[in-house]
Amino acid sequence: MKRKQLCVLLLAAGLAAGAAACGNRTETETPAETAEQEPSGEEEPADIRPEEKSEAGEEAEEPEEAAEQEPSGEEETVDNENQKDQYMSALLAVCTENRLPDGSALNPAEDNTFNRMSDNRFAVCDIDGDGSRELIIQYVTAPTAGMRELVYDYDAETKSLREEFQEYPLLTYYDNGIIEAGWSHNQGKAGDALWPYTLWQYDQEEDAWHVVAEVDAWDRRVTETDYSTDLPFPQEVDADGDGVLYYIRPEGVHGSIDPVDGAEYEQWRASFLGGAKKIDVLYEEMTEQNICMLE
Repeated sequence: MKRKQLCVLLLAAGLAAGAAACGNRTETETPAETAEQEPSGEEEPADIRPEEKSEAGEEAEEPEEAAEQEPSGEEETVDNENQKDQYMSALLAVCTENRLPDGSALNPAEDNTFNRMSDNRFAVCDIDGDGSRELIIQYVTAPTAGMRELVYDYDAETKSLREEFQEYPLLTYYDNGIIEAGWSHNQGKAGDALWPYTLWQYDQEEDAWHVVAEVDAWDRRVTETDYSTDLPFPQEVDADGDGVLYYIRPEGVHGSIDPVDGAEYEQWRASFLGGAKKIDVLYEEMTEQNICMLE
C-alpha cells in the first residue's frame, strides 16, 4: 500500500506541475496574441474570408492535439508498480497462507514431511518473449501429486494476474517459447534412456501455451516385451541398433502409436528446439524477505 500511495502522490505532483506549466504558457502567449490583433496600418486583402482564417487556425492547433495524445510515461510507470504489487501480493499469499492468486488452497503434506516454505521458490522473468516479465511460482512442499510450477502474467486491463501455465516442477524453458515439462513419474519402459516429457509451445496471438506432443521411450534393456500387449521389442525399427525407440504422441492423438528410431526422434525434436537456448531462470527462496526485495 505504501508503494501505491507513493506512486499516486508522485503522479499527482507530476500532473500538478504539468498543469502549472500549461498555465504559464497561456499567460506568456496572451501578449503575443494581443499584439497580432493590433492594426498594422494595412488593411487585410479583400479575398481573405473568415472561413479561410478559421481553417488556418484549426491547422495550427493540430500539433498541440497530437502532442496531448502522446504517452507521458507516467501511466507506464504506475502500471509497472501495479504489476510489482500484484506479484508481491500473490507471493505473500503463498508464503503466509498457502494460497494461490485465484484463491485456491495449496495442500502441504499432512504429516509435516515438507514444512519449510523456503524450500519453495519463485522467479520473475520474461519466459514467453512478449517483453513483459511473468511470475513463476514453484511449489514443492507437498506430496508428488501436489507439486507444481505455475506461470502468471499481469493483465494491464484488469490490473490482475492470469494463470498462463501449470505443470509438474521439472521444467526447462527455451527462448523460442518452448517448454519441456518432465513427467512426475518414469514408470514405463524408458529406463535411463529418456525421462518422459510433454512439449509445450507458446502462441503469441493467443498469449498461451499449447501442448505439442507427449514423448516417451522403450529401452529394451528394461524389458524385451511390451507390458500391455506382450509384443516383442520391434528390432526392425531400431535402425541404429542402440536398443532404444521413441514414442511421439501429438496432442489429440489417442490409441496406440508406432515407435520411431533415434534419428527420426532427433529430427522431430530439432524442428522445435533447433537453435533454441535454455533460459537461465533465477529462482529465489520463498521467504518474506526475498519477496519484499522484489524489483
